[in-house]
Formats: sequence, structure tokens, C-alpha cells
Amino acid sequence: MVECGQCHEQVLFSFLRQPQPRCERDHELGRWVRCGKKKGRHLYINPLQGDACPICGNRKVVDVEFGTLVRCLHISREGKSCISPRYKWMVDGPPCYMNHLDQIQEEEPQVHTAEVNSSRKNQ
Repeated sequence: MVECGQCHEQVLFSFLRQPQPRCERDHELGRWVRCGKKKGRHLYINPLQGDACPICGNRKVVDVEFGTLVRCLHISREGKSCISPRYKWMVDGPPCYMNHLDQIQEEEPQVHTAEVNSSRKNQ
């Protein structure tokens, strides 16, 4: 769950599915961004321009594009990884299917096997 920094109310997940989420009382929470790493970019709500990524500390931020493929990196207390499949940003989530928001990472686009086989035939 996300808590509003002004009224301290829990923010409903439906309010988080916008580029600049707000709580029910219309307080701004920040904006969804991804860190500027080359690989394994993390997604998070940046409350202030220039805040560092809470996961890796990278200071560069980029807006997250609608439909970006992401996955949940949440680890349970028992040390188990989240079982949610990848999802499309602002289409299927956030949050993931297990309602986690603490660690989200952009997925690298993957080439489908059929596309690879097709390109090999053309060579």
C-alpha cells in the first residue's frame, strides 16, 4: 500500500494507475518514473524532482511509457520471489497481481522464438 504524505490515508490501487497519482483527497503523490540505469531499470513514485531511486540509488529519472513491460521483484519474508507474471504498465498494473508495489523493474523486450527462427531462415 501507498500512504499519502499529506493526509496519511492509504491510497487505493486504482488511484495509482495514472502518470501522476493522487490520493482520494486530490493530494499529489509525485509521478511514476524509472531510474536511468542501462539495464534493470526500477519503477517508483518520485515525490520530488531529482530524488534517487530507492532501490539502486540512481539519480537520473525518465518517465515511464504506457504499456511498458514490467515485473515485480518483491521478495517475501521467507525469501521467495513474487510469482506474478510480467505485466503491462498502466494496463494490467500497478500493482502486480499479488498487490506488491515495493520493487518493480522494467523488463527487457524479448524476441519470440518464431521471430528468431524466421530471421534465421532469411539469412
